[in-house]
Amino acid sequence: MLDGTPAPGPGLQVLGTDTGVGKTRVACLIAKAIRLTHPGARVGPLKPAASGCTHDGPTGRSEDADALRSASGTDLPDDVVCPVRYRLPLAPGVAAQRQGGFGDGWARIHRALEALTQRSDVVLVEGIGGVQVPMDAGDRATRRPPITVLDFAAALGWPAVVVARPSLGTLNHTALTVDALRLAGVGVIGLIVHAMPQGPSAVEDDPSLADNVDWLSRMSGAPVLTVTPRLESAPDPTQEIAPDDPQLQAVLAVDWLARCRESPRPERVPALGIGSG
Repeated sequence: MLDGTPAPGPGLQVLGTDTGVGKTRVACLIAKAIRLTHPGARVGPLKPAASGCTHDGPTGRSEDADALRSASGTDLPDDVVCPVRYRLPLAPGVAAQRQGGFGDGWARIHRALEALTQRSDVVLVEGIGGVQVPMDAGDRATRRPPITVLDFAAALGWPAVVVARPSLGTLNHTALTVDALRLAGVGVIGLIVHAMPQGPSAVEDDPSLADNVDWLSRMSGAPVLTVTPRLESAPDPTQEIAPDDPQLQAVLAVDWLARCRESPRPERVPALGIGSG
């Protein structure tokens, strides 16, 4: 893994057009959906790097990782679910540079991937921000540029679902994201339009909402797999997702484990050019 060989076994990458589009929530919904539709399936969640972590322990604690762990029904430790954590709310590569470098971050991510592929029936990877976000600060000594979320996604070889906003501006952001993924060799199984505003006043406030779902497919060439409704109040990530949750009901329209197993996988993928430790 990360050396030109695709990660083994079924996996799905939940990537986004930007930060704040709802990747963590959607990843949690997919994890819960897999467990409901395939009882006994072991979901292995991975948030390879997180920033803005709380001051709990020497490296901080990621609320996103806690939510993923809960939705996946696993007790895997922090070093497996979220091996690289920063307290500063910055892109991981920028946070790494601010805090003295990435260190053994790639070795920790590699060990987490090994643990997850061995202990899970499907690995669910949540990306960080948009696909061009730097995961490390690069290596000035060797002139290696920063490794991005896009680079990491391509090196894994698992297919991706792209989480998109429903509102004005999403057509451009989503098409650029899907194009970048495909050029990098990442298979895009489709889009999830997340948190669609409800009610007649929503379209009055943003007329693009009436057309964006159709146009997202036309502009990106990727199917819209489902549209989740905006909830009246923000969900509590510390609470178990209820079976009748409207967003979960939308995500249950797709058999995610089957999609992972059926999606074609590349025989070779780009190597990141880093050691596994």
